[in-house]
Amino acid sequence: MFFKTLESFRTGLILFILLAAASAISLALTTHFPAGTTVHDLSVRYGETRALLLVRLGVLNPYSSWWYLPLLMLFTLNLTLCTLRRLPSTLRAMSARPSPPGPDSLSRDKSVILTVQHDSGTAATSTSETLIAERYTVSSKTYGDGVHGIAARKNSWQRLGAPLTHLGLILLIIGGGITAIMGFRTHVDVSEGQEVSVPERDFVVRLERFELAMNEAGEISDYFSTLTVVEGGQPVLTKTIEVNDPLTYDGINFYQSSYGHEGRSFTSASLAVEALEDTAASPRLVRIGLGDTISLGGDDVITATDFSVDFKMDSQGNVFSASSEPRNPAIQIALLRSGTLVARTWLFLMMPEFHGADAFAPLKIHFMGFEPRYRSGIQVTHSPGTSIVFAGFLFASIGVVVALIVKHERIMILVQPKTSSTSEIVWSRSNRADWRRRSRDVPDLLTLIEGRMEGKECQKV
Repeated sequence: MFFKTLESFRTGLILFILLAAASAISLALTTHFPAGTTVHDLSVRYGETRALLLVRLGVLNPYSSWWYLPLLMLFTLNLTLCTLRRLPSTLRAMSARPSPPGPDSLSRDKSVILTVQHDSGTAATSTSETLIAERYTVSSKTYGDGVHGIAARKNSWQRLGAPLTHLGLILLIIGGGITAIMGFRTHVDVSEGQEVSVPERDFVVRLERFELAMNEAGEISDYFSTLTVVEGGQPVLTKTIEVNDPLTYDGINFYQSSYGHEGRSFTSASLAVEALEDTAASPRLVRIGLGDTISLGGDDVITATDFSVDFKMDSQGNVFSASSEPRNPAIQIALLRSGTLVARTWLFLMMPEFHGADAFAPLKIHFMGFEPRYRSGIQVTHSPGTSIVFAGFLFASIGVVVALIVKHERIMILVQPKTSSTSEIVWSRSNRADWRRRSRDVPDLLTLIEGRMEGKECQKV
């Protein structure tokens, strides 16, 4: 009883609807909580209690959740049982020879009738030989009074379309399930020279270089990361990756997915230093790196001690970068005179006249610009079910093509005497839809039959 219920079409339809709804919910969750979202991110956004509830509901990885996988397994089991139950009858129908029609079994109103100047035996023989030459499987039977029944079938393997499609779907689901259970997908932001460990592997990947490609208008057109796989302390593989051209090593794929500014670092910054007491002198432009010390003459030196690409300060006075976009760049500069700290303050690119610029009197320093240091966003994936998914896609594609493009033709013919020297061929098809679509082929076949009876070589038009 349980298996009969599980393999029924109604159960499969219900499971399909539930699975479609679950997939839609999962897609919405992966859009709202993209790859790389952590429990900490949920806690900051929703609070600790709600974050724990969301984690238990599987919002961070819905396709591997406790409510999605059982539906997927039940649907796969239903599809497998349905396919196995119908496969023997499908194979038997393919291998069985067609049954010839009996006398008066064909409706003359729904048939094509041809009168020939030959006896029914000659007409029946010529008809069978013509259909065999056209690669039909033919069965015939002779009844009393010179009546002959002929059944012909072509492309009976079209029946395999549905089982092949079902097999492809089963493999797709199994491959996807293997990836969901045994695979992983994570996102890491890597700085130049930084190494990142790979889950379940004994090697690390180091970002050697990140590059931006510019078009003629000065806009970013592409971006690249040069990655090196380091195993056992030795580099074993280096490749420059870009979008849709990953590095693959030991079953792990490294995709170029994004890039952004380093929130707390830069390549170089430009400062304008002017003496308040000498208004006639032009400001001195200096370039400085994070941690660099620049002499301003005499006993004065400045040092870049900190940086934030999007300056924010919390209630405890801690500085952080609110994003990786240069919405509010700020640099912290320290002025030392004779080795003694005179002032340390933040200078803002968007607010050059902020009061911090006057903290270095009798000098005035402005933050003029900076050359950013970029980080590379790398998506790390392991998909052990990929080959099974590809096989499933292949089988499903073949099954759909076979089911929709290949036509299973079935023909029923009665050859019966009309007079002592004439007979008529009553020609019909058992699949009416196919008969309506392909009735234009009938005159061609009948012409071939007439030609064979006349002993002529006749080619199909």
